[in-house]
Amino acid sequence: MIRHMLVVAALAAPLAGCSREPSEAELLAALQRYHGEWALQQRARTDAAQRSPTVDLSRDAQLSLHIRSVRKERCRPETDSFGVRIGYICTLALSGTTPFAYAVRRRIEVRVVEGTRGWLVQNPRVVDRAATGGR
Repeated sequence: MIRHMLVVAALAAPLAGCSREPSEAELLAALQRYHGEWALQQRARTDAAQRSPTVDLSRDAQLSLHIRSVRKERCRPETDSFGVRIGYICTLALSGTTPFAYAVRRRIEVRVVEGTRGWLVQNPRVVDRAATGGR
């Protein structure tokens, strides 16, 4: 019986670290990292294609977005088919700037999972164009 309880405790210990939802600071860092990697990929793809010499200001604004703050509205746990928590679906109010716009506000929904480098963002999508509240 004691051996069984030790095994259960040993298996539950690693999962305990995944049980908390990410903080706003962790979400901000994850979004900044995600956007930076996405922008690099987009620039490389454009450079490789070099289809048009014209400037697309809308696209340039997307690529040069600097995410300044994130306000967490809510995070709900996401579980796999066995009921094991695999991450969170979070709704966030994002605030940032671009060279073309001083204040960019968006409400977004993202899937976040905890990885070896901290929290990772997956599948971001805009919920609406203007974030409510904001900082």
